[in-house]
Amino acid sequence: MVNEKYNQWVDKVCEFIEEVGPCINGSSSAMQSPPVLNGKCRILFLGHDAHEQGFYGADRARFYEGNKTFKDAHRTWRYWTRPYNSFHRIGKGEILDSGNYMLMNLFYFGNDDINRSNARMGVKVMQRCIEFSEELICHIIQPKVVVCFSIGSVFNPLRSRMSNIRRVVLSDNVSIMQSLWNGIPIIGMSHPSARSISNHYLDTIFNYVSKISI
Repeated sequence: MVNEKYNQWVDKVCEFIEEVGPCINGSSSAMQSPPVLNGKCRILFLGHDAHEQGFYGADRARFYEGNKTFKDAHRTWRYWTRPYNSFHRIGKGEILDSGNYMLMNLFYFGNDDINRSNARMGVKVMQRCIEFSEELICHIIQPKVVVCFSIGSVFNPLRSRMSNIRRVVLSDNVSIMQSLWNGIPIIGMSHPSARSISNHYLDTIFNYVSKISI
């Protein structure tokens, strides 16, 4: 049943991408890791967009297989190497075993700059992407917790769909935004690739997240 729902979702998203993509001329991809469709996704990491160049049509296979370069992401992508290393530092590396997590994007059209991506998409397209992501995350994948890689660019665009929004202080110099998104805990943190972010910040947050994801 879940696979059928997912197939139908992919059909709708690909149709949307083919319709809108040529006008935006931005990359069109949501999935980085393969989807977890068995109801056992512990953490779903949510980025803004794929930061890839040019419109090449809807890549249906990517919705099932993920980004072909993702298997090496823990060695090459700073925004993934840092979380990857953090989970292993705190002794929770198994959370990033295949089938326990997902990494995807809130918006399906990207560029090398977030502001440029947003300007090209416009409000209507961005809202449609949010609707698709909400359908997938909250009603198909249903992870234990969602972690937004950026408060301003990923967490805040979802605020109107959240309840019980609050700031949570985890230590003297580490805080997050936390809320519920259709009953699923959702957390906003600074982008992990930011050079100002310390290992202490990442370890504190991911240790907290790992407890929620049980």
